Amino acid sequence: MFRNLVAAFCALLVMTGPALAKWHEVKTENFTVRGDASLDTLQDMALELERFRIFLGYIYANHLPEREPVNVPVYVMRDERSFKELFPANNVGGVFTSRIEMPIFAVNAEKDYSSSFVKGQRRDGKRRAREFIKHEYVHHFIHMNGPSYFPMWYNEGLADYYSSFEYKDGLAVLGGAISERGVWLVYGEKLPWDYVFSSLRDWRANPETGSTSSYDVAMYYAQSWLAVQYLMADDTRRMGLDAYIKAINPGIVGHDARFEDSFGMTMEQMGERIDTYLDKNNLLVLQYDLTADNIQVDMQTRQLDRWEEEYHFLYGRRFFVADDEDRQELATRLEKLLDQQTGNIAVMMELAFLRLEQEDRDKANAIADRALAIDPENSMAMVIKGMTAPFVEKREWLRKAREADPENIRANYEYALTFRESAVPEALEAAIQVMHSSANRLEVPMLVGEMLINLEYYEEARRILEPLAAWSYDGRDRSQAEWLLSRIPEEQETAEAVAE
Repeated sequence: MFRNLVAAFCALLVMTGPALAKWHEVKTENFTVRGDASLDTLQDMALELERFRIFLGYIYANHLPEREPVNVPVYVMRDERSFKELFPANNVGGVFTSRIEMPIFAVNAEKDYSSSFVKGQRRDGKRRAREFIKHEYVHHFIHMNGPSYFPMWYNEGLADYYSSFEYKDGLAVLGGAISERGVWLVYGEKLPWDYVFSSLRDWRANPETGSTSSYDVAMYYAQSWLAVQYLMADDTRRMGLDAYIKAINPGIVGHDARFEDSFGMTMEQMGERIDTYLDKNNLLVLQYDLTADNIQVDMQTRQLDRWEEEYHFLYGRRFFVADDEDRQELATRLEKLLDQQTGNIAVMMELAFLRLEQEDRDKANAIADRALAIDPENSMAMVIKGMTAPFVEKREWLRKAREADPENIRANYEYALTFRESAVPEALEAAIQVMHSSANRLEVPMLVGEMLINLEYYEEARRILEPLAAWSYDGRDRSQAEWLLSRIPEEQETAEAVAE
């Protein structure tokens, strides 16, 4: 009897665990927010994102398309355990990444970092989650609405600065303290300011320890936020910041001298002024009247079916897959889901792309054939056929995919790739269309730059490739951009000789 009671109790625990938490979906014009957080939390997040997007357009003089190029998926998970199932990493509250097709955001709805540093100091986890998602959206906004490339400290600090946005009754408030950052600045030991300002495109080792710890990372974010808060609080300092960003955009060599030229002081002197600003504890808070914008947000809300929960979890999880073992686990679960949802083309396409990542082209091709047997005009299935076909057939499949859905970003990208070494205006147009939707992915402007060279648009190619050669995080990308730039003088000379 006791054994049966234990078994029944364990079964109850399983039934009430995170895996059985209800998923909901809230869809707005620009975002689809889904996850196992409460429906109220999802709705609050969707509303916050739409208002925040309008506010950024206001700040940047409406330098913002009327709509996102693609509806952006946002995953809001209810707690640490649930979030780590989607994004298996420690001490992370929010994350942003992208594929060619779209960006994706994920956030832990109840993360509270401040309590881990100072015992007893807790805060509203939902508010912190909103700050996380706004922080990550700023990264996306910067990538999509350039053209500037920003040093890492400014990129992270600016994202934090704007994440302080609050909206109530038509009034937007910006610049308030983010308590997580403030706690570190008040109770922690700051990093050298020249270390912070010299981190341009990636992390650098702490000069005192020779490594980068989680403490260094947290303090780096806190100081980056404080630096941006200080620089944005004064018109003269903002002008110096604008001059500095403009000066280093073509390349980062000599950045310290350009810093001094732009601000009229060294990095260490700037740090001393920022420390004094913090000691005065007089942060500038700005208010903007947005009542004239009459912000209205339409939301469609529904509870997901069980199979949809599994599908959307696996869809999001594939963005954050770590290794071959993870991919195989996802493939096994997608196969089981497809057995339950026979003929579901969305599940088929997710499994097909996963098979391509596993370099199993035969299985991906077979799945595409099954999908086309159900829906002969399915554009994404045609893309899979094009990606698995011999080159002589590849371009035709991708051309059909573009005809079936001209807005299919993956179809346009793969089609443009087949003309990478050719001078074909139609292919360049396809690549530029992708760049407008996928500026987060550096391989897209790299492709556009190469095609511009092939079509003899040399100055336009330079404007795209020079920042990539300076700012790409990956050394291989920088080398690729440098190689393409090195081609330009010789090819330009050849073109001029032919023209004569």
